[in-house]
Amino acid sequence: MDTSTIYSTLAALDAFGGRIVVATDLSSAMEAVKPFTAMPCCVIHGLSERAADNRLSTGGPSQLVTVSIKILIVHRDVTDAFGAAAMVAVHTARVAEQAALQGLIPDTGYTETLMVGGQLAYAQAGTVMWLDEWRTSYYLG
Repeated sequence: MDTSTIYSTLAALDAFGGRIVVATDLSSAMEAVKPFTAMPCCVIHGLSERAADNRLSTGGPSQLVTVSIKILIVHRDVTDAFGAAAMVAVHTARVAEQAALQGLIPDTGYTETLMVGGQLAYAQAGTVMWLDEWRTSYYLG
């Protein structure tokens, strides 16, 4: 899946101020956000596709493919030892992210994006990372 629509949608949000990176794994994501001094920032990573069984075929393949997109919101503040201010900043960014991505059609032939859920990924010494998962799907064939 081409992430350019999701990238441009998130990059346009004031909450991230253009601080968006695409990474293939968490380790490369953490390296990519190190140069950012302003926070929060956003990482699009963990893109995966899963094809369903093709049980009803009318000649050609017509297979439903579900795409999972993970969005990691990162906020670092060394003056915030308990992470309270970081949690507020992450919440504000999540509200903007959800408003922008809910119902977005990421590419021709795809269904609207739907939020699957979110969870606290990391919280320590003023650094908070929140992981949201989104899904969309398309038919192959």
